[in-house]
Amino acid sequence: MTKQSSEPVVTGGLKLAVFGPELSKKGIYDLVDSFQRDASIGARVFVATSEGKAEDMLNGEYGTRGNSTYIYNLIQHNIEHRDIPKTNLHILANDYYQEGKDPFLPRLKKLDDDKVEIAGISLFSKDREVEVLPVKDMFFFKLLVDKYSEGNFDVKLKKDELAAVKSLRSKHKIKITDHHASITINIEGIIREYTGDKLASEVVGAVQKNLEKKVEKECLRLLKQFQELGIDPIGLGQMKKSKHRNFDFKKWEDDYKTLSFDVKCNVTIEETGVIE
Repeated sequence: MTKQSSEPVVTGGLKLAVFGPELSKKGIYDLVDSFQRDASIGARVFVATSEGKAEDMLNGEYGTRGNSTYIYNLIQHNIEHRDIPKTNLHILANDYYQEGKDPFLPRLKKLDDDKVEIAGISLFSKDREVEVLPVKDMFFFKLLVDKYSEGNFDVKLKKDELAAVKSLRSKHKIKITDHHASITINIEGIIREYTGDKLASEVVGAVQKNLEKKVEKECLRLLKQFQELGIDPIGLGQMKKSKHRNFDFKKWEDDYKTLSFDVKCNVTIEETGVIE
């Protein structure tokens, strides 16, 4: 590149790094390590994986300010207002080096020459991608690993009625013993839309109850899926280590395989919004 450029080529302007599927499965450590050692590259650089070749992804024409800026803003928006947990180069490196927690990255998919979308979450064991969470699981995954500012979820009710709930904030609390992990998730939200005739108090109560059951079921399924894959993106091992001075990670790896889980969700609907 330097032989073809009339100006110095530097990495300081890097905003986004995208890894294709071949490299993601092989291991991304060497490149991530070189990024974080380069003082000209900021820690807030976004790192993502792509469903197809990264080269094809970056050869599109997205927006008017350049592909890197478009995809950077797409990820930023989905972190702040949708279902991607907080992530950047610093968090990725920290998760990689930290025992008891495995990294994850947003996954991108090119739809057309001018369209790209969030296609899920890539889950890693060390620096190798081992699974991809589909879009439908991202809401529940973020509840387990991050705090929500905004998130939307459709709740099904009887008579084919639907209520769109917007999460204003959420928090989770995790208690771990040698053989059990108990997770409590509290969600505060509002009903943005309702397809029924009247949004009565009993309907609000049904929305709360149905959403609680759905969150408990799906989060429990995800925890068991991570356990079967032998990965810990939630960071249960790191949480347990922080409370035990002489923590034995080799013993924890065996304990994690047989760990049991329970998830309790409490939903509070603060107000109602638009009624269809």
